[in-house]
Amino acid sequence: EDCEILYLYIYNNNFTSKFPNNIFNSALMELSISYNSFTGGLPVLPPSMEVFEAAGNRLNERPLLAWVKFLPTALLTLDISSNNLTGNVAFDRLIGSNLLYFYAANNQMIMPSVASPKPKLLGLDLSSTSLYGAFPYEMFPNLEVLRLSGNSLEGKVALNSMRFLTELDISGNDIVMDASEFGNLPLLTILNVRKNRIYGPVTLDSVPNLR
Repeated sequence: EDCEILYLYIYNNNFTSKFPNNIFNSALMELSISYNSFTGGLPVLPPSMEVFEAAGNRLNERPLLAWVKFLPTALLTLDISSNNLTGNVAFDRLIGSNLLYFYAANNQMIMPSVASPKPKLLGLDLSSTSLYGAFPYEMFPNLEVLRLSGNSLEGKVALNSMRFLTELDISGNDIVMDASEFGNLPLLTILNVRKNRIYGPVTLDSVPNLR
């Protein structure tokens, strides 16, 4: 009787060439191929996939929108950071999915458009993805972790729409806001706002949980 692999971890090796789609079976739940040298497009994920980690490769799916359209509904964690990916983050395609953690730092992304209803995401990392202008913070009311460092974002951060944040990194942007507004985040423990235009007095009493 054939056995089916449920968990496959081949990260931190020296694998090269295109990642083969035929490695999958219908029962695979977790796959980590991070920090190799895989090239080509992102693989088609089986319906059972819950965790897919492919950070630190040379994958170049273009447009990303077409791949996101076919993500399995069972997927909870998606990490495609530090590749050569380009395109729309397409959060409207995630409506109704179970995805909770989306990490796509160090790629070339287009600003996500506002979607309704809103995604269920708890963790989002779009650091160094060439985003510019105003970010749609109100689209992610459930976030606990938000990382947007190293972009060209402007305007204020809509903190009153993300009251569950425990970590916020907006460093290296062009955000203008009063430091007192961070008091709207009572659960915040990690805050990085360097290299912006934050003004006003710093009162740590308003964010008592900061480390």
